Amino acid sequence: MRPVLAGLVVAVLIVVGLRLADQSQADAQQRQLAEQHQRNLAALTATTVADSTVQVVRVATQQADAAADLARDQATAAASSARLAAQRSAIATSVAATQESARASNTALARR
Repeated sequence: MRPVLAGLVVAVLIVVGLRLADQSQADAQQRQLAEQHQRNLAALTATTVADSTVQVVRVATQQADAAADLARDQATAAASSARLAAQRSAIATSVAATQESARASNTALARR
């Protein structure tokens, strides 16, 4: 009976040992999967950050270009407005001088 009991104990120990080895292997696989998932997330995060940085730089560049274009267009418009004002002033002065000359001529003709 003792040899049977000893054999049974050995069999139980073997089964428990195999079960522990299997559990240990499953834990190792789970840990490897978790580590791989973590590496994948880190890579995805790094890629997303890099892409976002590129997009931010692109938008900032576009805004800077638009601001430069706007400043150039405003300077051109200001210069055009100044030229137009100067031309209007010159025309007004010329019209006034012509009117004065015409009045002087009319006065001189009327005195004859």
